[in-house]
This record gives sequence, structure tokens and C-alpha cells, in this order.
Amino acid sequence: MRKIEVVKAQEVKIKPFVMGDFYQKKPLVSFEPNVKKKDLRKIAQKLGLAHKEEGIELAKKLLAAYIKQKK
Repeated sequence: MRKIEVVKAQEVKIKPFVMGDFYQKKPLVSFEPNVKKKDLRKIAQKLGLAHKEEGIELAKKLLAAYIKQKK
């Protein structure tokens, strides 16, 4: 059974609906987008760029550092 409590209309508090109360105002600090070698290879192929494994690794490190610095 559920307990029901009857109250008067004057006892009920009314607040305006504020959308900001229902979502996070700033992104989580722990969230960092992953830069994957596989994605970098696909981009290089799509753009018609020559790529080597060392170049992909360097690009991954540079992008990760840039994203981290931007926060």
C-alpha cells in the first residue's frame, strides 16, 4: 500500500521550470575524446595522403596533447 498525504493548496510550493536544472552545465573533466590510429589512417586515405606508422603515432600524440591543452 502507498501512503497518501493530503495537503492544502497554500502549502504547496511552486517553482518555475528551469531547463538548466536538468542538465550538466559543464562537461565532465574525466572525459577525453580518444584519438585512434585507425581513424587517423582512414582520414589519411580519404585525403589521399601518404602515411607511415610513425607518422600516425606522431599525429595521435600531437592531437591528444592539443585536445588536453585546449581544456
